[in-house]
Amino acid sequence: MILLLLLATALRFHDLGGKSLWVDEANTVLIAGGGLWEIIESMRLDSSPPLLHILLHYWMKVFGDGEAAVRSLSAVFGVALVGCVFHVGRRLLSFEGGLIASALVCVSPVQVLHSQQIRMYALLPTVGLLSVYFLWRAMRDSRSRFCIAYVAMTLLGLYTHYYMLYVLPVHFLMLLVGGSLRRRLGAWSLCAAVVAVGFLPWIPIFVAQMSETGHYSWLRPLWEQRGALNALRQTLDTFAGSIASMSSPIRNPAHFLIWERLLVFGGLALWGLVHRTQADTRHRMHPGSRSAIAFLLVVPLAIALVVSAVKVPNYVPGRCDQLMFPAFSLAVAAGLVAVGPALLRYALVTAMVAVSAAALWDWYGAPTPKGDKAMAQAIIEYAEPDDAVLCTSLTRASVEYYLERAGAPVQVLSFPRHVARHRGNLDARRLLQDPEGVRTEARAVADELRSAIGPSGRFFVVLAKRPINRFLKQELLDPAHSTTLRDFGEFGQLVTHHRVRVTLRSLTPAQQ
Repeated sequence: MILLLLLATALRFHDLGGKSLWVDEANTVLIAGGGLWEIIESMRLDSSPPLLHILLHYWMKVFGDGEAAVRSLSAVFGVALVGCVFHVGRRLLSFEGGLIASALVCVSPVQVLHSQQIRMYALLPTVGLLSVYFLWRAMRDSRSRFCIAYVAMTLLGLYTHYYMLYVLPVHFLMLLVGGSLRRRLGAWSLCAAVVAVGFLPWIPIFVAQMSETGHYSWLRPLWEQRGALNALRQTLDTFAGSIASMSSPIRNPAHFLIWERLLVFGGLALWGLVHRTQADTRHRMHPGSRSAIAFLLVVPLAIALVVSAVKVPNYVPGRCDQLMFPAFSLAVAAGLVAVGPALLRYALVTAMVAVSAAALWDWYGAPTPKGDKAMAQAIIEYAEPDDAVLCTSLTRASVEYYLERAGAPVQVLSFPRHVARHRGNLDARRLLQDPEGVRTEARAVADELRSAIGPSGRFFVVLAKRPINRFLKQELLDPAHSTTLRDFGEFGQLVTHHRVRVTLRSLTPAQQ
């Protein structure tokens, strides 16, 4: 286990600052850079709770705000998950089961990816798993310290990601199936009340966030095109040793043995759940142990798929589903432990690790694209006092992060302007339903730019190739309004894969 933890550390901290911060990462860092009250107010326009941003706020005070520094917080969470899976697996399954499950998590390509991005998807599975585990311990041992730990982990989960709401039915089902709900109704009601009171201060901001329908507008066309079954297949693909997630900066990772991997991993997980449900009396487990893994894997997954299919698409394969990944790994480990002889069992484990290693090879070996950091560096090299930078669509967060770190003497503007208030959210499809409104916004941005730049009339444009930006071209970027002084070429945004052209322009004398 010590060797596994060392390996997990090496995999997660390797080349931690080698890739640019992408839009969501940079937005997270910029929010966390404010004061605590500023963070909370900024979250009104976000779709997440504030725990990661608050933790990152204090983390940066100690370690700085460089790429490796901010991402190291996620790397620590990723290593902690490996240790937690071993401990929980040792209790719920066996020592061997815990070791196998932690090995699968250790080399999981998608978990390594999230451990190298400053987002909440390395922390979420840890607190989700511990919430279920401490509930099981409280059910089995009836000790107050486990009840306190259960309440604490549940609250931490709720303040990490709203997908933790889907774990609350898991708790109820565990209590119901284990018979503890009937025997200790008062105690569990008190725990539920403490969780509710602890989350109550955040409810006004939660309601404000839920009233903003554009948070997942980018996901709707993908969901309509692929549907629930494809989302489920992609989740299983990432659980089964692939890195081809929607949050991967690699456009074409190695895809091989797809259906073979899905069959082996999925079959072992199913066998593991069946095997655990058949009461193995040799382990003398509390009844809740036989249902905890199954409930944590199946219930949040089912709820998220149903909500996305009938209401608002919010299920993002390769991201939110990481909440269920520890339970999947434990189910696979339970299936492997039930496989005999031992030679076959460890041949399967070796093959699974090899599959993950091949995907990790793609992740580490992928060439660093000419992306977000390169855009900012081009601007930094040629920026002069009184210049302005106009960022379009969702290009501002990463550019602003690197410009601020370099102390570039420029003012950053956005089109549309509301992106300046939340650099990671833009519902372009809704805006395009009102073309005249977008045209008016483009004129207002052009006027704001003219007021911001100095006598030279110079400004940089970070122009994403998105339909909404054609209105800005008409109002500001055609030859009648401005001319190109230098074209820095095209860049590719990480993760979103949008093509972006950066130019240095000057207003025409008439426009000045």
